[in-house]
Amino acid sequence: MMSIENATDIHVLPSILSPQTSYPLIGMSWSIAQHRLPNWAFQIALRRKLRLPIFEPTNCPTCKCNAKHDCFGDHTFNCRKNSKKAAHNIIRDSLASGLQPALATAGYMRSSSTIDTERQDINTSDTSARPFDFSFDPDPPTNTTLHTACPYTTIGADITIAHSGARIPDFELSENAIPSLTAFADKHLQKFERKKYMRCNKRDDSPDNTLLMGNKVIGDLLKQNMILLPIAIDPHGRWGPITENFLNLLDRELNYTFPSHRPNATTMFMKSTRAPCPIGILRSADKLWKLSKTRHFFGHSTQP
Repeated sequence: MMSIENATDIHVLPSILSPQTSYPLIGMSWSIAQHRLPNWAFQIALRRKLRLPIFEPTNCPTCKCNAKHDCFGDHTFNCRKNSKKAAHNIIRDSLASGLQPALATAGYMRSSSTIDTERQDINTSDTSARPFDFSFDPDPPTNTTLHTACPYTTIGADITIAHSGARIPDFELSENAIPSLTAFADKHLQKFERKKYMRCNKRDDSPDNTLLMGNKVIGDLLKQNMILLPIAIDPHGRWGPITENFLNLLDRELNYTFPSHRPNATTMFMKSTRAPCPIGILRSADKLWKLSKTRHFFGHSTQP
């Protein structure tokens, strides 16, 4: 139907079909206050999910950059004039809160341990850098509830909200359409994941404007036995392959390549996408919880 009615937007189909943005809209119990969205936000989210116009197509508002918004609201995520900080911080705080019970159940940390946001005690050659949006220090195995050994001192995530992928020119529908579209969507998000490993070089504020090498900053993290996880999320809520591997464990091995002058990016990628780094944490938590569950539902959800 989309190929007939709106073929120019078929490249966003894998993203709007992503289940992680469907469940919060229709599957969570609204009897719990923190699950509720304001009506205006719910309406926008639902329209985005169903690829329905947010604005009247013949009367779209003007953006801060003086360009006209498109009726679906995609321009908001492509325009540099529109700050995504508020959305970024909501994602950061929600992930920090939501992942803690899963990591504890999977045995990486105690139930009393916390996930930190914006830690400032990470020492790198770039003293102004805060490389992790949220992070946790795996607790050492001590008993039956802490049984998943992790040799790294800190696991930290850096979040980026991507813009929509470019339109696919002359895309032919076939029986392989969905796999092809999904591969295209993954490739788009992989660009943003790779950028987090290949941190930009920049000048500091010293009198001689010392050049701070991005590869060295990644190397500083490696020397401190810290892991960087890039979390790339597109405007429809689809997350990249590295995040999927961290949460649910992919059925294939990731294979990213980096320039030869970025050896630390290659090392960090290898360490962060393979055991003993935490991967498939939701799958592990689900399996272990079912073996010794003490209540009918996990956490405060009404979903089993």
